[in-house]
Amino acid sequence: MWTVANSLETKASAEALWAYLADVDNWAVWNDGVDSIELHGPFAPGSEFTMVTGGDEIRTKIVETTAPTCYIDETDMGDVVVRVVHEIAPLPSGSTRLTFRLEVDGPAADRLGPEIGPAISADFPAVMAKLARLAEE
Repeated sequence: MWTVANSLETKASAEALWAYLADVDNWAVWNDGVDSIELHGPFAPGSEFTMVTGGDEIRTKIVETTAPTCYIDETDMGDVVVRVVHEIAPLPSGSTRLTFRLEVDGPAADRLGPEIGPAISADFPAVMAKLARLAEE
């Protein structure tokens, strides 16, 4: 498995961050890489969404939603499965830690992970910062 994670601390509440994550149809508001997105079903395990990013259409399945602390989606790319784990952790200080972790798993993960992983996760810091700023308002 190939993995990378980015975290930040924010004044936003877990509930405010969760509200933005659960509103899939409006992800483009805080994720500049999303050209368009459509959720097929509820924001719940088993539902899928279609996202266009950089001209590429990607179909992704929601595998976990644990409000307001964890959301996981997976994209099956054949030889690899790309999993994005979004964790929201309230901290004793009153702030919240937001973490996006990318995991590339499967038979070709050792070969493809280092190729596709950095490209997929490159915008995580900027995306997370914009999400946190909006959720703080």
